[in-house]
Amino acid sequence: MQNKDIDEALSKVLLNASSTRAFLKRLKKAEPRRWTHVYGNISAAYDELKPQKVNVIEYRIGIYNPEDNHTWPWHFDIDSGIFLSASYRQCKFAKAAVFKDKDTARVFFHNWKGKRNLKMELIETETITFVDNN
Repeated sequence: MQNKDIDEALSKVLLNASSTRAFLKRLKKAEPRRWTHVYGNISAAYDELKPQKVNVIEYRIGIYNPEDNHTWPWHFDIDSGIFLSASYRQCKFAKAAVFKDKDTARVFFHNWKGKRNLKMELIETETITFVDNN
């Protein structure tokens, strides 16, 4: 029972940043030699439990009229480009449909009925997502 109470108290301290800072401050005043060991252990636990950053590649469909342009004209200026949304409408970057792989994006474009006079270019974007470290 006593270990369970200690575990709960320790969890409350570690899960709340201000409680952790207060705990370390009290410990540093009371026992300066043990403080470095405790601080090291808390840092190691945080590094072990914190979410990991993962780079994810996503694809969006940029569309253009081949009569006006030979390629998608805003390749290096994504904000000015015209994209295809999830509801098969022309849109800007913020509302564009996002795909995990190229094949799915190509199938999506070729299922679009309004593709007759337009061509596509796959725009590859890299985003950072956080994954829990379980």
